[in-house]
Amino acid sequence: RPIRRLIEEPRIVDAVVVVLSTGFVLGAYVVAYGYVHQPGEVIASAATAGKTIVITAWSLLALYLFAGFASGLASGRAWNRALPDGETGTFAATLVFGAAWLIDDSLWTPAFGSGGLGLEALFTPPHLVEFAAAAVVVSGPLRAATRRGESVATPIALMSVTLLLSSVTFATQFAHPLIDPWPAADYQFRGQALSWVRENLGMASLLAQAAVLAGTGLLLNSAFRLRPGSLTFVFTVNGLFVTITKGNFYLLPVPVVTGLVADAF
Repeated sequence: RPIRRLIEEPRIVDAVVVVLSTGFVLGAYVVAYGYVHQPGEVIASAATAGKTIVITAWSLLALYLFAGFASGLASGRAWNRALPDGETGTFAATLVFGAAWLIDDSLWTPAFGSGGLGLEALFTPPHLVEFAAAAVVVSGPLRAATRRGESVATPIALMSVTLLLSSVTFATQFAHPLIDPWPAADYQFRGQALSWVRENLGMASLLAQAAVLAGTGLLLNSAFRLRPGSLTFVFTVNGLFVTITKGNFYLLPVPVVTGLVADAF
């Protein structure tokens, strides 16, 4: 009975999915650190550690959801009701992610290479599928909370939103001021670009990420009643993930202050 409760109780399932998805997203940012922290070089140890975290979190999540799915079917529920509301899509997206990963490693990379470094490596077709699948996976508890009609954003729902936001900022890491602070006068790579290019990149990254954060806040505010500190939590944890990419932890006060201002507003 305790085991059945672990894989069938909706709020417990949401909590487990959030915990494993956190490892999933954390591993992705560690991989990003390995590929972009040193321009033109790959830090093999970080890249390998990140991939190990991703694969481990994905494997545990897939096995956990499969156990819940099989238990639901054994109980006589229809396949689309075998898991709690919102989590059937998570299970399907987990399988899609695994298939894309296998295709990437066994077919795409041997045939076309990894794409080298930079955007060519980030935006290969298998990676695009992985981005989309990961967004569906991490947003499962958020979908579940809305389908249950929860009026107040719980910590689980907030963390799910944070992971969804972090999936978006991972895919747009090439235009993020906490990763490449082009507007800063002391940014080490400013001298490698024309002045107008620096200004364009800096303003584009600021506007893009401001729009992403505003969209996140509007999503939360329209779906739930927010407790004080909710947006500060979301933006701060996302900032922690993002600053891993190039180790710019000195910029972490920026998302903290952004969250405080958003909560006050």
